Formats: sequence, structure tokens, C-alpha cells
Amino acid sequence: MKKLFILSVLTMCCAITVRASVEGDNFEVQYFYPDLSTVYDSATTTVPGSVVVGEGINSVAISDGQIVISVAYANFTVSSFNGIVFTDLSKTPDFASLTLASVTGDAPYTDPVLSFTADTLSMNFSGVDNDLSPFTLTYDFTEGGSAVPEGSSTLMLLGMAMTGLACLRRRIG
Repeated sequence: MKKLFILSVLTMCCAITVRASVEGDNFEVQYFYPDLSTVYDSATTTVPGSVVVGEGINSVAISDGQIVISVAYANFTVSSFNGIVFTDLSKTPDFASLTLASVTGDAPYTDPVLSFTADTLSMNFSGVDNDLSPFTLTYDFTEGGSAVPEGSSTLMLLGMAMTGLACLRRRIG
């Protein structure tokens, strides 16, 4: 009985959890100009994947936790919104952060304004001026939410509990 108890405790401590991920999700990538009510260009992709949206942008690649935007040339006119919005069409991932991780090539003079909601990531390039182009922007994003127990771990815990109950019943009976 003591061995079973120790085994049960170890099993519970080693339960595997899986982080929620956007891999395999469908994303809509929309380029808005001159405001958030006017779609200039739009495309969809499955993560990991890439699309081309907007004038002067070579590619927009999205993977789990990262977005890479490759720009051929840029002179983003000042407006209320001149940029890209990523929307997860598969679920609400509860985005927790969006940060500029790196800039390679001829860096823009000003950084874009970043924002996020539970299911969207936005980059407003309004006023970002760079006639030197090309450049690449790499963004990191994270999801909120809690870790999800992996299915086989949950079944393993249930099996251990049933075995413990069976052994207990056998000792009592």
C-alpha cells in the first residue's frame, strides 16, 4: 500500500501539461489604410505560413510565437491606422503580449505602434518612414491562459486512482 501511495504521488507530480499554441490555427492577415474600417488588402494562412499583403511588403510569416514582416520599401503615410492586423479565426488564444524582437536591414526611423486583444495582434506603421529599405521586423507574441493537462497524463492519473481504490477494497474486503 505504501508503494502504491508513493507511486501515485510521483505520478501526480509528473503530470504533463501542454502549452496552448496557435500552430495549426487559421489566421486572417489584413492590411488597413487609412483607418481600421478600410481594408486595403487581406489574406488568410494556416500557422506556420506566410502571405503577402499591402504595397511594399514582400512577405508576412507567422509561426507559433513569432511574426516576421519583410519589407521591400516603405513610406507609410500618416493616418489613423496604416498597418496590419492578425486575427486568429480558429479560437481565442487570449494574447498576452506583442513585442518587437529585432530589426534587420535599414531600420525605420520610428517604431510602429503595437497593440493586442484576446484574438488580434496589431501593428500600426502610420508615419514610419524609411526610404532606405529593405528591412525585416521580427515580433514575438505570447498567449495567456493556463496550461492544459495532456490527455494521456489525465488518463494515467485516473488509472492510478482506480488501481488504488481496487487495492484498498481488496484489503478491506
